[in-house]
Amino acid sequence: LIKNIEGQIKVIENDIEEVIHNDENLSCQQKLIKSVPGVGQILSWTLISKTEGFTVITDPRKMACYSGVVPFDFQSG
Repeated sequence: LIKNIEGQIKVIENDIEEVIHNDENLSCQQKLIKSVPGVGQILSWTLISKTEGFTVITDPRKMACYSGVVPFDFQSG
């Protein structure tokens, strides 16, 4: 069962890579994303899919907030 699931995961990963490779814009975006230290294949796929190719979130500040990397000071009143 585990080997079957691992095989299915590999097929899906290959399909994702093929889609990105065949689209010039997505391919360029993935290359730029993966140039950031610590960002790999899975995270690049996630960022591209969650932002719909960076068309949903276009502001860098909003992207940082969405990613959870911006510290905020919470002050009352």
